[in-house]
Amino acid sequence: MSPLHGYRVRVDPDPAEAAAGGASARAWAHGPCLYLGQRGQRCDRPALEGGFCARHAASAIDLGPWTWFRRLAGLLVAAAILWPIIQGFLDELSHWRH
Repeated sequence: MSPLHGYRVRVDPDPAEAAAGGASARAWAHGPCLYLGQRGQRCDRPALEGGFCARHAASAIDLGPWTWFRRLAGLLVAAAILWPIIQGFLDELSHWRH
């Protein structure tokens, strides 16, 4: 592994090992994982068939029960903050009806 801007990046296997058909060459057949972290750092694991490693594959991401709770809580907070605007719009709409 070599340092690159403070991050550890795995380089591709050397050609001699690839020609010998070593385990590392087979693991890196799809190249490095395509995942980019929050600061743009690359994952240093070999990619699977979909382009991502086992850790960052879509099937490995678990949305857990708290994700839905946070979304619902965010929606309720947004509605509470915007309620005066929504109420004013509904009042104006009811005046136009009559």
